[in-house]
Amino acid sequence: MNLKFSGENRTAPNVNQISITQYLDFFERSFSSEPEEMPPFYQQRNEHLTFLAGQAMKELAHILPQQLLYLTQETGLTPKDSNAAQGYIEKAMIVSAHCDFPEVLPILNSQDYGTFRYLGGINLERLFAEKIPQVNALVANGVSAILIRPEIKHISSLITQYLEQNTLNILFRKQLQLSFNQYWGLYEHAFGHPVKEGHVRRRIFGYVGRETELLLFNDPLRRYGDSGIDLAEGVKREHKGTAGKYDGKTLRGGVIFVEMSMAMIPGNILSQLALDPIMQYRYANPDVYSDGVTDHVLANLPGVHMPEGHELLKDLAIMLDESDLTTILN
Repeated sequence: MNLKFSGENRTAPNVNQISITQYLDFFERSFSSEPEEMPPFYQQRNEHLTFLAGQAMKELAHILPQQLLYLTQETGLTPKDSNAAQGYIEKAMIVSAHCDFPEVLPILNSQDYGTFRYLGGINLERLFAEKIPQVNALVANGVSAILIRPEIKHISSLITQYLEQNTLNILFRKQLQLSFNQYWGLYEHAFGHPVKEGHVRRRIFGYVGRETELLLFNDPLRRYGDSGIDLAEGVKREHKGTAGKYDGKTLRGGVIFVEMSMAMIPGNILSQLALDPIMQYRYANPDVYSDGVTDHVLANLPGVHMPEGHELLKDLAIMLDESDLTTILN
């Protein structure tokens, strides 16, 4: 990404003062010439990255040995160091109080997926509790969901703007911190997959225990069908896009790609500490990504979780509690 930004003494538009179209126009112009204005919401972006970097360093100070922590903060990690750091993070976040099944990490590392799936079923049963009838009613009424991940929480208003521009009506918002058990439930299908398991394991840090925002929405025009499952599939097909692949029109391929490109300018130590402190994204094998993905660091920063039709019931039952369901259905 060879973006050209002007001096920091100019005023940047606020995140609430710009349309998605204006934002994408700025991004595309920035490749060919130096723009006359600062990158949009420069201040909010830096404040958010500073907050995320502070969270990451505070957590890593309790997880990593002193030498690895020093390398993270000062000189950067080698691929070997990065993998060692990932091991410490998994041990801390899975074997610790973040997970009801501390034995799951050695089971996962030994690739005993039969036992892993069995424990995963128990985990889902606990997360579902008695919520399935209410979630079924919600989905039958044509409701779907998007979870805004921590890396783009500061531009949630642009995600709202995107949905509204596409005549999708937001019904409910919730601030949410995922536990590891919830994370495991959302992505349980990825464990055991030769490519997807690596993705979900390296994204644990920076996602679990961080601030996210859940949006429930419907389609007043019923363009995709009557149920939430139909809506989830239609939105995935038309609006999801691919992380790390710019298309200028979808969520992941448009506004999220642009925002992550603005953040992850090479040499920006703040963004690295905030979004990829142990450099797992930087060192990930680029061969595992979809055709057309231009940046595998950005491919690990998808910005939103958008349940597919077959995942919707499960994911809503994981992310909503009974009081949420009562509020929505009443």
